[in-house]
Amino acid sequence: VRRTAPATNAGDEWLCCLLFWSMFLPLGAAWSVDAWRRGQRLATAAVGPAVRSLATGALVVQIAAVYLSAGLSKWNSAWLSGSAVATALSLFDHGTPWGDALSRHELICRVLTWSVLALELLGPVLLVATGRPGIRLALIAVFGMFHAASAALMSLGLFAFVGLAAWLAVIPAACWEWAARRSRSGSGPWPPATAAVRQPRTRGWERAIVAAALGTAGLDFLHDTTPWQAQPLPTWLRAAVQATGLGQRWAMFGDVPRQRQWVYGRGTFADGRQVDVLRNGRPLEDTLPAGGFTSLRHHRWHLSLIHISEPTRPRL
Repeated sequence: VRRTAPATNAGDEWLCCLLFWSMFLPLGAAWSVDAWRRGQRLATAAVGPAVRSLATGALVVQIAAVYLSAGLSKWNSAWLSGSAVATALSLFDHGTPWGDALSRHELICRVLTWSVLALELLGPVLLVATGRPGIRLALIAVFGMFHAASAALMSLGLFAFVGLAAWLAVIPAACWEWAARRSRSGSGPWPPATAAVRQPRTRGWERAIVAAALGTAGLDFLHDTTPWQAQPLPTWLRAAVQATGLGQRWAMFGDVPRQRQWVYGRGTFADGRQVDVLRNGRPLEDTLPAGGFTSLRHHRWHLSLIHISEPTRPRL
C-alpha cells in the first residue's frame, strides 16, 4: 500500500486496518476454509466460548470510526445543501453510467445526500452503543445496501467490497447459533461440526500490542477529525501509524466541489491523426471524453491520473 500510494484509496487502507486487528482474533476457527478442511464447518459460539477481547472491541470500533470520520467530514455546505451526491455521481468525477443517469434526478440525489450524511453519523454510534441483535442486523442490512449501491453507482475500487466484508465480522452470535442448531438437527445446508473449537487464550504481550495499537489509531483519528489536523503529527506518532498501517484518514468525499474533471493522452501519428493513448488509441476527445473516467482501464488508472494533478504530489 505504501509503495503504490498514488493508485490506492480508502478501501486499501481500510483492508490494512481490518487485517491488522484480525491478527489477534481466531477468525480461522469457524466459518472459514481452514475450518471447512478440518471438517469443523459449523464450529460457532454454540459449540465453543464466544470471543471477547480488546481485539474484538478494536475491530468493532475500527468499523465505526470509518463511517464517523467520513460523516464528520461531510458536515459542510455541499452536503447540507443536498448537492454532493449528484456531483460525485458524474462520469467526470467518480460515477458509473448508472450513477451518471441517477445524478440527473435532482430530488432523489438530494434525499440520498442527506440520507448518507445521517447514516454515517448515526450508524457508528448505534453500532458501538448497543449489542442488541435486532439493531445490529438492521445496521448490517442498511450498510450492506449502502455498499452494494456504492459499488454499482460509483468507481471506488475495493472500498465497497471491503465494507461488505467488514460487516460480516459483526453478525450477531445468535445468527450463527441458529445455523448451528439447524445443522445439528440435519435441516441445515452444511454438515454438522465434528468437534468444538478451543478458543486460544490472549497472552499478555498480545494485549499490550493491541492496547498500544489502539492508542496509535485513536490519536491519529483525533488528529484527522479535530482542529489538531492543522498541525503535523509528531514524528514518533507518524512513524507508529505508518509501521502499523492504522492511519485513520477517512474524510471520503468530504469536499465535493462543483467541477468536471477529465484526462486524456494525446498521441499524434506522422500523418497528423490524433488518438487517445489512455483509451486504446481511439480518436482523441480533449474535451469531456465519452465515458469520462469509466473509459479508462480500471479504477487504479483513475486514481493515479487524478493524483498527478494534486499539489501535494509534485514528484509524480
